[in-house]
Amino acid sequence: MNLTTTQTVYVLLAASLMLCWLVLVVVGPRRTEVANVLVVLRYGVVLRTLALVFALLPPLIMIYAIWAFPWRTSGMLNAAGIAFLATSIVGGLLLIEVTRVQVLLTEEGLHRFSPWSGAVTLKWIEVERVGYSAANRWFTVEGAGRTIRVSRHLGGIGDFVGLVRRKLAAERCTSAAKVLDEVR
Repeated sequence: MNLTTTQTVYVLLAASLMLCWLVLVVVGPRRTEVANVLVVLRYGVVLRTLALVFALLPPLIMIYAIWAFPWRTSGMLNAAGIAFLATSIVGGLLLIEVTRVQVLLTEEGLHRFSPWSGAVTLKWIEVERVGYSAANRWFTVEGAGRTIRVSRHLGGIGDFVGLVRRKLAAERCTSAAKVLDEVR
């Protein structure tokens, strides 16, 4: 089969995306310089593995489809290539989330590191309210004009709940009290 230049470009783009996603997984989250860390909350192995599959599968299918199927017009090839690339990027965003986000818990406060919002620190004494979003399945810790979201899917969420219970007065957690009681 003789590949056209456009097919070759799409295949190379897909392969490059796969390489980027694999490098992202190997590099892992940034090292943090926070002292006296009690617990580091990260997404678990199952979610990281699923995210890797969702990130690698679209470019793999793209390579096969672009390579194996005959394309009658360049417009059809371009539409398929762009659709596959968009799907690949969406899967990659999920992979970035589960490999790069981490929440560090200390006796002094919380430190959240995210590729989307950067580093956010909130001391326990600054916390005004702890809420919960059932739709998103995350706790919201608010205070000092900042918000830290802590997903229930993070490993070590029980340690987070225990620290919230120990460090914060119950009236600051009223909107999340039911969920805080459920999580152990």
